[in-house]
Amino acid sequence: MKRLFWIMCLLTGIFGGQALAQPGSWRAPHGREKGGNRTSKKTFISDRINLTEAQAPAFWEIYDQYSEQKIQLKRQMARIRRDGYSLAAQDADLLADIEQMFALRQKELDLEKELKDKLLKVINVRQLAELYRSEKDFLAELVRIFRERE
Repeated sequence: MKRLFWIMCLLTGIFGGQALAQPGSWRAPHGREKGGNRTSKKTFISDRINLTEAQAPAFWEIYDQYSEQKIQLKRQMARIRRDGYSLAAQDADLLADIEQMFALRQKELDLEKELKDKLLKVINVRQLAELYRSEKDFLAELVRIFRERE
């Protein structure tokens, strides 16, 4: 369970990054260098959605900002899961934790809708659909790599 938690943390933390690697080389060697997963994900996504040179700067500015906000939301949710939901707590406190989790999940959905609206000003709908598919495929590939290392 702890491993799954860390995998999810890793995956939510890899959205950003500073540089694009060479096309087709999205998997970072050894996967251990600083920022390697972020660069790998950026390369993976860039290759898949075929960003033009004109689209790339605006796309990554929007996507990186979204990623940072999503990471913050995920951290808040993890804190509630870790510290909240104590059965020793008062009913009112438990209900407050549950309500706070719902509010954070709604913020996450609102953030994703906002991302869609912003990105559609930069990329087309097919590229957006491929972005969603690419994120899912990247996650699946990371899980596969982690399982191979076990």
